[in-house]
Amino acid sequence: MAEKLAGSIDTFCDSPKECRACLLLTTIAWFLHTFLSYGTDSWVELSEGPTESNQRLWNHCSKTLSNTDITCRESVSYFLMYRNQDVPGWLHATRFFQSIGLLMSLASFVSSLCCTFVNITDRKRHAQVAAAVINFVTASSMLIGISIYGGQYRYETWLKGYHLSWSFAFSILAGIAHLVSGAIYIFTLPDSALVESLG
Repeated sequence: MAEKLAGSIDTFCDSPKECRACLLLTTIAWFLHTFLSYGTDSWVELSEGPTESNQRLWNHCSKTLSNTDITCRESVSYFLMYRNQDVPGWLHATRFFQSIGLLMSLASFVSSLCCTFVNITDRKRHAQVAAAVINFVTASSMLIGISIYGGQYRYETWLKGYHLSWSFAFSILAGIAHLVSGAIYIFTLPDSALVESLG
């Protein structure tokens, strides 16, 4: 057991610094998207006098004079039902792309682990190509979702006066981190001649 652990640590230390950087980037991006964007309640915010409200992807949160704590008990569907409106298609599309981004972000983290802990062989090259593709798909999904949300929310009457907030910003940062990580993987692929000589 100790030998396997020592071998893994040696493999990690021997892996190219670019792979270790990508592991760090994908870990940060996964954390940002999972814990500071996707499930948080500040995609958009409104603060007008005594009323404060914000919106998650699924919930509407508000605070009034009678209720001094921000509560997020009301789903967006329920909130809109009282206004005789349906959840708009653009919000469903944002939810879809952000959910795909959430799953792919975890896959990206796992693929980065594999790249960092695989010796320089033909498998390393394949693992790195796979990690790059997964990172690009993740980034695309997140960035498409935030483009839809950022481009459409201002046209909804029920979001009049709202402005984009920190949950939205963290999703942008996570998408960019995955994009950078994918680019690093592509530009630092192991040389085929080196792989053959070591294989």
